[in-house]
Amino acid sequence: MGCDSGLCCSAGVDAQIRCWRLPDLDMDPYDGYDPGVLSGVLEGHGDAVWGLAFNASGERLASCSADGTVRIWDPRRRDGACLGVYDGHTEHGVPTSVTFSATQPAHAVASFRSGCAVIYDLEAARPALVLEARPAPGE
Repeated sequence: MGCDSGLCCSAGVDAQIRCWRLPDLDMDPYDGYDPGVLSGVLEGHGDAVWGLAFNASGERLASCSADGTVRIWDPRRRDGACLGVYDGHTEHGVPTSVTFSATQPAHAVASFRSGCAVIYDLEAARPALVLEARPAPGE
């Protein structure tokens, strides 16, 4: 699950990402359910979504999926536009987690089941650095 100050996103095995508007803190917790809390559904992954992360400004959402892709979204747009797809599974396996770099806002980092980590340059739309897992001596 990923959250920023006014939006929270959740995902799971149905391959969809749901975006929720967070209610005001002064709202009565016993009020009825407001269906408008669900602000949108982001679709594009073909398998379970394992990880979500907002960037520091809350304008971008990164997701990684068992379909082998890392996707970058603008979760505030009504059309739920996917801004970029990084398909690293042919080289690195299935991504298992994703986050944004704290020091480089235009970089997202994904880790893969193979033990590799890839830093994606979102502006150039390509990998900037691949950190490969090497077996320990004697393995």
